[in-house]
Amino acid sequence: MIKNITSSVTVLVVLTLSILGILMNTSVLSTIQTHTLETLLIVCGISIVYCYIVGELSNNNSQMDKVWSILPVIYAWIIVYHNPIFDLRLLVMAILISFWGIRLTYNFAKKGAYSLKFWSGEEDYRWQVLREHRFLNKKWKWMLFDLLFISMYQNILVLLITLPMLVSMESNVEFHWLDGIVSFILFGFIVFETIADKQQMDFQTKKYDQLKKGVALNALPKPYDKGFISYGLWGR
Repeated sequence: MIKNITSSVTVLVVLTLSILGILMNTSVLSTIQTHTLETLLIVCGISIVYCYIVGELSNNNSQMDKVWSILPVIYAWIIVYHNPIFDLRLLVMAILISFWGIRLTYNFAKKGAYSLKFWSGEEDYRWQVLREHRFLNKKWKWMLFDLLFISMYQNILVLLITLPMLVSMESNVEFHWLDGIVSFILFGFIVFETIADKQQMDFQTKKYDQLKKGVALNALPKPYDKGFISYGLWGR
C-alpha cells in the first residue's frame, strides 16, 4: 500500500513539475514550436473528450488504453510534419516511437481490445475492480475519477512524454554518431520487448488452453504449473 502511494505521489510530482516547466518556458518557444504545441494540445483535448464521453456512454473505460500507444505516434509525426526543414534526429525519433507504438498496439489488439464497434472491445479488468471500490462505487465519484484520472491525467501524461521531440525542433546540433548508437540501443530494447511479449503470450495461451479443459493449475505439466512464465527472456 505504501509503495503504491509513493509511486502515485512521485508520478503526480513529476507531472506537476513538467506542466509548470512547460508553462514557464512557453515564452521562449519559437513560433514553429508554439504552433506545433497548439496542434498537439488540440489533439490531446479531442482525445480527452472522446475518452470521457465514449467511456461513460459505453461503460467501457478502456478507451484511453486503446489510444495510449497510438497517440505518441500521432504526436511524433505531427512534430516532424511541422518542422520546416528535414531533421534526421526528429525522423529517427518518430520512427522509433512508431515501432514502439506498433508493438504495444499489436500486443493489446491480440487481447481483444479493439473492435469494429470502436466503443466496445475487451475492457481492462482493473477498471471494474476500481468501480467496485468503496471510494469509487458512487456514480458521481466514478465519473469524476474517469474525467480527472482516466481521461485527463493519462492523456496529458502521454503528451508530456512526447514533448522532448518538440524541444529538439530547435536543436542546432547535427545528428551525431552518439545519436546513432542510442537509436540502435533503443531499437534493440524494442526488439527485446517484442520477443518477451511473444514468449509471454505463447505461455499464457498454452496455460489457459489446458485450464479450460478442467485441469487444475498445480496439476499442469511444468513449467505451466507455476502460473507464470519462468524461461526465455523471463527466466532468472
